[in-house]
Amino acid sequence: MNKTALRKMIVPFFGFSQEHDRSCRVEGAFLQAIEGIKNIKSFAPRIKIEAAVFISGPGLKTLAELTHYLSNSGIDEFRFIFSGDSLGLTGVKGRLCPAISGAVRELKKARKFLDQVNKPLQLEGIAPCAASSLKDRLIEYRYPFNEVIGLDAKIAGSRKIREHKKEKLPFCKSCQENGSCEGVWKEYLRSHGKSEFKPL
Repeated sequence: MNKTALRKMIVPFFGFSQEHDRSCRVEGAFLQAIEGIKNIKSFAPRIKIEAAVFISGPGLKTLAELTHYLSNSGIDEFRFIFSGDSLGLTGVKGRLCPAISGAVRELKKARKFLDQVNKPLQLEGIAPCAASSLKDRLIEYRYPFNEVIGLDAKIAGSRKIREHKKEKLPFCKSCQENGSCEGVWKEYLRSHGKSEFKPL
């Protein structure tokens, strides 16, 4: 890899240690990923490694611990994903999603730590009106990769995929972010309702 033009690798995480293993349904998957990261850092140190951390209810209480651990294991950048990723490929089912307010509370702690160690934090899957002070870290509205090549070799537009899976609420029309915001994941609304959202 060090002899290629590869600049970044993205490694997904679905929780800390056994929680990640349970989500992947592979015992030892978490430690395998960590060993892989260490190998890349040893043999191809110029390659940046980004952790794509999917936020779930079971994994929320260890989110801060996971962030510290991954940072110390060689992760250069962090992207926290709520409910579903921007490409519409992977996500956390509605009933396993925590309330957005609880997730934002833990993400603020992660941001404080990552700012101290000078590592970037990006966030996707949360509507701006619910993101609070993390609004400036939202990326899906300016995400550069908005096409997916499927197994059938056809190219699908990720924005259209998200439009299908998201919903605008009646009061969104009066929100100052309405022009850029794509709405709220429908699955989240089905399981948690709309009480956490209000126009900015």
